[in-house]
Amino acid sequence: EEYRVSPEAAAAVAALAKPRTLKVSSRRFAKTILCIEQCSDRAVTARALGSALEFVAAGSSPDYFRLLSEGRPLANYPVDLVTADGKRRHLDTDAKGEVRLSANDRGAMMLFAAVMTPPAAGERFILDLTTLTFSRS
Repeated sequence: EEYRVSPEAAAAVAALAKPRTLKVSSRRFAKTILCIEQCSDRAVTARALGSALEFVAAGSSPDYFRLLSEGRPLANYPVDLVTADGKRRHLDTDAKGEVRLSANDRGAMMLFAAVMTPPAAGERFILDLTTLTFSRS
């Protein structure tokens, strides 16, 4: 419930015998975009670092970010935005794996996403978590 995942992953958890024992191996990747006053080379922020799950900047606008899974855009996927005041908003990526922030979103923020892969027989679920922290003025 803390992590929004795909409907298929949620269904795999729901299908576990009750009482449910969820065995998970989790991998976490945190990234921060830091520009002093402004980003003079936005292309750097769009470069993937090769993590299993990560956010990158998308295009020349500071309003767009792309969620990548194994280097490929993750389309129509749940993403959360935690704003400077600590409030959490549910967003979704579009068909290109991009999420667009509102022009009103200002200050320090964090994008958050989780991908859970159901296990093969007898193994653990794999939970990939990623965050991207940044600030918009």
